[in-house]
Amino acid sequence: MNQQERVELYREYMAARGVAPNTSVPPMWKFLWSQGIEVPPPPFINPVVLALVFIPVGALFPLVLGVIFFLLNAGHTFHMPPWSWIEAMMVGCALFLGLSTAVYYRNLARRCGLGSWTTFIGHRQRPLP
Repeated sequence: MNQQERVELYREYMAARGVAPNTSVPPMWKFLWSQGIEVPPPPFINPVVLALVFIPVGALFPLVLGVIFFLLNAGHTFHMPPWSWIEAMMVGCALFLGLSTAVYYRNLARRCGLGSWTTFIGHRQRPLP
């Protein structure tokens, strides 16, 4: 079974379990697959690796917020918070998003009975807890 067939089975399986399509296959994965990069869906990825993937994404929100604050401060109409606060928000948001995403997908894999991506054939792989 090739990657595309396995992805379609996975989408059908997760839809049958009541998981939203954008939850089971985030936009980042859709983009990677459209580029021909064969990566497993998030529930099949090691939580540490998944956290390391989402930590930079979490750092972008405060960085964008800092740029907006900087632009608003250019007209001296807005009080700019110190950059150390923005850096602290970047670290906090990055850690929160990275760790919470990894925990969420690990629990989703456990709840849906998912095992290994290489052995996934469209049905529950683990017994009910």
